[in-house]
Amino acid sequence: DGLDDAERERTTVVFDAADPPPEADRAFRFRDLVVRFAVDEGEADALIEDLIRRHPSPRQLRVVSDDVRLQKAAKRRGAQAVKSDAFLE
Repeated sequence: DGLDDAERERTTVVFDAADPPPEADRAFRFRDLVVRFAVDEGEADALIEDLIRRHPSPRQLRVVSDDVRLQKAAKRRGAQAVKSDAFLE
């Protein structure tokens, strides 16, 4: 609810999903957010790192995570890294 329409349309939320149900979608939209499950990658962090690496304009990214590895990956590409608590505030 804290994101406006434009922010929701540009937001991707990634979850771990090493062993999802066979009929589960790997990605879908929920309230304009993109929701993805890291099925092939085995963990969300690996998928997020790949998304950061492949993004054509990484300086436009804001990565929200307390994980130091993801924060470093974001900063290496010039993306903004924000801790979860700071984002929620």
